[in-house]
Amino acid sequence: MHKFKPYSRFLTWSAVFLLSAALTACGGASSTTTSNSSNGNSVGNDPAASGPMVMAVTPLNKATTVAGNTTIITAAFSEAMSPTTINASSFSVSCKAPCVSPAGSVSYVAASNTAEFTPKTPLTAGMSYTVSISSAVTDMAGDPLASDYVWSFTVAIPAPVVDSVVVDSASRARSST
Repeated sequence: MHKFKPYSRFLTWSAVFLLSAALTACGGASSTTTSNSSNGNSVGNDPAASGPMVMAVTPLNKATTVAGNTTIITAAFSEAMSPTTINASSFSVSCKAPCVSPAGSVSYVAASNTAEFTPKTPLTAGMSYTVSISSAVTDMAGDPLASDYVWSFTVAIPAPVVDSVVVDSASRARSST
């Protein structure tokens, strides 16, 4: 019986250590807030405690195959936002020269908590665009984004159109004689 006593103590402490490590890695039961390294916005278990967050964007961040005829650029929020704070000053789309930053209209769709930028003209092929939503954007309670939310994408260069020539067997026979 005494042979197993040292192993029993070792197994007990090992189990306690592993359980502690698992709870720490999972964040335990607390509602923590951390910083999202890609854009600096707060992310956490309790959106109300950390203010509004951008949950999804289109086109996707760092996308490289965006069509030039993209008609809308969107950002979906974690909660209802104040429509008066979502405007051309707080939601912008830009690109570096020689590209000309697109003019467009900004709107807010309350049913989906989504801000939209609609360019007036097609986006330029081969150019990279940067979209920025400033921390001036607030939710209905007046809580702002933790920081500006920025993402980028590149408009694809369309494949060249090649005219094809159809040659039938009769015309090949005539040209070889």
